[in-house]
Amino acid sequence: TSIRTRGAVRPAERSDPVLALLDLLWQPILLCDMVIGRDRTVEDLVLRHLNPAASRGAQPRDLIGRRLIELFPDTLVSGLFGACLQVWETGAQVDLAGHVSRLTDGPAGEPADVRLTRYRDGVLITWQNRPDPNGDPDEAIA
Repeated sequence: TSIRTRGAVRPAERSDPVLALLDLLWQPILLCDMVIGRDRTVEDLVLRHLNPAASRGAQPRDLIGRRLIELFPDTLVSGLFGACLQVWETGAQVDLAGHVSRLTDGPAGEPADVRLTRYRDGVLITWQNRPDPNGDPDEAIA
């Protein structure tokens, strides 16, 4: 098993202006690299970067390097893993409207709009929880 990545974090990567920009966005963002098995198939994704909105109070350094399926086991059955593969293989963006999974961290069963796109050798995942139709419309901005 190998991880398709550019190797260990180098000082230049720490100062990558794109990653710095991602850190400023309000929507949660995960940047993942593919884990390639001996049979040359993708086994999983590993977190390379996540912005503060995606860390949910955890220290990003505690999550970087961990596998997506380990952190969010329902990734396989929810269709998110398959969407990541599609993006990685084709380079085409995928939108999952109304997607439900533990990744989006909304209350149980609440849908989110998830967007996946190719970024360098990996996949960038972002999402926005859908506001409660009966709730305060200003909550959708927060």
